[in-house]
Amino acid sequence: MSPKLNSAKKSASKNAKGENKISLHYYFDFYEKTFCEKLSDAASEFLVSYIDFKLVGIGDKPCSIWQDSDYFVTQVNVSREHSVTIKVSDAAANLIFRNALGDRPKETGYLKLKDITELEAKILTAFNEFLYKKISGNFLTPKEIKSVEYELNSEEKTIYLVFYISGNTEDESGKIMFIFPQFMLRSIAPINKPELPLNLDYFNPCLAETNIIAGYSRITLDDVKNLDLEDIVILENSHLYSMILKSHENLRININPDPNIVINLDEDNGDDTVSKVTGNIWDSLEVDLSAEFEKVKIRLGDLRHVVEGLVIDVAPIAQNKLFLNVEGKQVAAGELVIVGDKYGVKITEVYNDAKSVKHEPAVAMASQSTENLRQHENAHSDQYSDEMDHEQDEIDDSDFDFSDYEIEEDV
Repeated sequence: MSPKLNSAKKSASKNAKGENKISLHYYFDFYEKTFCEKLSDAASEFLVSYIDFKLVGIGDKPCSIWQDSDYFVTQVNVSREHSVTIKVSDAAANLIFRNALGDRPKETGYLKLKDITELEAKILTAFNEFLYKKISGNFLTPKEIKSVEYELNSEEKTIYLVFYISGNTEDESGKIMFIFPQFMLRSIAPINKPELPLNLDYFNPCLAETNIIAGYSRITLDDVKNLDLEDIVILENSHLYSMILKSHENLRININPDPNIVINLDEDNGDDTVSKVTGNIWDSLEVDLSAEFEKVKIRLGDLRHVVEGLVIDVAPIAQNKLFLNVEGKQVAAGELVIVGDKYGVKITEVYNDAKSVKHEPAVAMASQSTENLRQHENAHSDQYSDEMDHEQDEIDDSDFDFSDYEIEEDV
């Protein structure tokens, strides 16, 4: 066996066995340095225009990051049984065509890959094949692949590399994917793990700003407009022993209630909170209300423990101002209180937005438009009636002679 084939055999064997035990994120740096610069140069050379490749994803199975687009697929055969698949998204194809053929006519609308011409399909195929040609040195040759095929196992990984490409202007970025068996790479090396990994506890004292929601409720527009100081709004959707940590995925955190904020509502106070009925029917409609603390600073160490289920006292959190939000507007602020088995907000400030909250002005506008239309129709009807009376008077005052007309009788 030649030294070259022997080296390829060792490389493929290593890729097929050892790499399956190491997480792929350790190889991100390798793939980025191996592919990005070569692909950028190849695309720029093909289109005679600067094109930049950025590696944004790596995996051994399809990923949701690329499932929201249509793709033009080119399969480049490396050996009889193995190939490299290149997928170009519709946005990336549009970018390629604009550099190769110029801007598309506006009347054609957004590019749809199913509607591309034969010429455009040939351009994409040639582009993909040119990209592979420039990076083919990173893959084993057909002869080298054949020499190591017998050592492959059923657990061999298929690699999915997702790149974003963009031009030198503010064009829309598009996705291009390369899919291939990992063993076909001539060499692959993960980054070296640090001898002394960074201890996350080092960051425990650092403060992070968080958003904490005490609870939710439903409230009528009339109640919102009549909020006053010392009023108490009970959060019907709240729990004494938990609150919500607001993030991209809201997390429920465990809370230890503070008995010092418990208040009792007597019947008189309850009567005072009842809104007076107004003449506006829309004021009886209910809207969503949330009670959210102003930014709460929590140590990262405590935050990590909170997410893991640690129970924290509500007292330090309750010292922060609590805002009432309706339809994205802050209508009032107050203090956290406990009423029965629910949290509530004792109002200390009322904002002008509380008076301007409207459920759906289009409904009122529609009613006004209907009334205007009715008045217009009535006026038009009166005018039409007057014109008819006037015409009738003219007819009665004139001499109408049937002899002026010839009447044809049926034969």
